Amino acid sequence: MLSEKEKRWVLMGGGIVGCLLYLFLVLYPLYSFQEKTQKRIQRGWRVGKQLEMGLRQYKSVNDTTRLLIRRAKGADKKIAPGRQLKSLVNRIAGKAEIRRQPEWEGPGVTLVRYFLKMRVSPVQVFDLIQRIDHHYLPMRVVTWTYQTAETGRGTLSMEIVSLERGTAS
Repeated sequence: MLSEKEKRWVLMGGGIVGCLLYLFLVLYPLYSFQEKTQKRIQRGWRVGKQLEMGLRQYKSVNDTTRLLIRRAKGADKKIAPGRQLKSLVNRIAGKAEIRRQPEWEGPGVTLVRYFLKMRVSPVQVFDLIQRIDHHYLPMRVVTWTYQTAETGRGTLSMEIVSLERGTAS
């Protein structure tokens, strides 16, 4: 029927076809499965890192808030923040109109807004903002507007938010 040479060609062709079928039916699906699994693992690690980073950010904000509340409660034992602010403004800028408005009350802490209006020089504006933001931790300058005048002293309107010890709950 077939000569030795033809049998060898058929056997080699069958071997090649068998290898190709093995590659196509066994190795290629294994390789695809391995890629999909690797992508799932990488996605899982990425989600884990995002969750960890979000938790770390939440913890840092929570710790900062807890520190502010603790300092606000402790600061009221010495001098009330309203009196501190009035003293600071009088030292830097002289006489000022200060209006106090409570915003929110929590367990032992009150969020208060102070509205200032005064006539100051530009140097005094930056000195006041820097002193409030850097030296009075439970107090922050939220907004300020400065309208210049020809005399070198303009009108400053400033909004300050402060955490103060509130009523015991």
